[in-house]
Amino acid sequence: VHSIDPEHHSDSINVSDDVSGGLVEEHTEARDQSDPNESPSSVVDDSNIVGAEDVDTTNLAENSTAIPKNVSQVFINCSRSENISHEVEIVNSTRLLNLLVVNPNITRAVTADCLGVYFFARWCPFSTMAAPHINALPRAFPNLRIVAVDAMKYHMFNTQYGVVGVPTFILFHNGRPAVKFNETDYTLERFSTFITKFTTIPALEKISVTSADFNGPVPSVVVKEPDYFLWLSWGFLAGSALVFFTKSSWYRKMIEVVKVTWRESEAQHDHMD
Repeated sequence: VHSIDPEHHSDSINVSDDVSGGLVEEHTEARDQSDPNESPSSVVDDSNIVGAEDVDTTNLAENSTAIPKNVSQVFINCSRSENISHEVEIVNSTRLLNLLVVNPNITRAVTADCLGVYFFARWCPFSTMAAPHINALPRAFPNLRIVAVDAMKYHMFNTQYGVVGVPTFILFHNGRPAVKFNETDYTLERFSTFITKFTTIPALEKISVTSADFNGPVPSVVVKEPDYFLWLSWGFLAGSALVFFTKSSWYRKMIEVVKVTWRESEAQHDHMD
């Protein structure tokens, strides 16, 4: 995975029902020392959380000890929307902001619209390898809207939603980030298990990746694009090195040698005349 600043967490994570818009994970140790009046962020990785596949949800009301004490149960109450396109929508920043409008009166416990957002980069081979599986995902979950955004082109969302590398898949509930996909295998089966685990929405049976999924909408072929920020960085480093060199003693010595050589050359020329 192409990563900006990858971090791997193995501690258990607790999540508050009061959802905020940030992408900060709260570990068990840190929560014990935090202010009880503070509301932690809600986005969590799925690696160490008990989901629908791990706990019998029919017994949750009868047996409160079904979930280990050191692990939080996270479920997203998603509305079963209709008339959603059965293909991934490539969105820009304006469209994504419109889709992520937050209703402040809705909490995690309330049913609301959910959105799956795939952050990718056209030049990233891992993004292109996962692309066909993402393209097939809307057919497996026809009631869940799936969109994709170029994280390098619209990098304003990277810091806002904690996207430290591509590809990244995040489930949103009521416009707020809820849970982040944290697997190493980007396959249709893994994505389907992830969505069902946290939304309890079952995937349609007999859904597989087809040849049409390799044709888009998310590109499955690496596109080589010029990295203007990289060239700008190299130019800045070269300019800084040149400025520091002109202030060094080596530069002054070199200039002095050139001046002496020039004077000797002029004196020799005058003597010959």
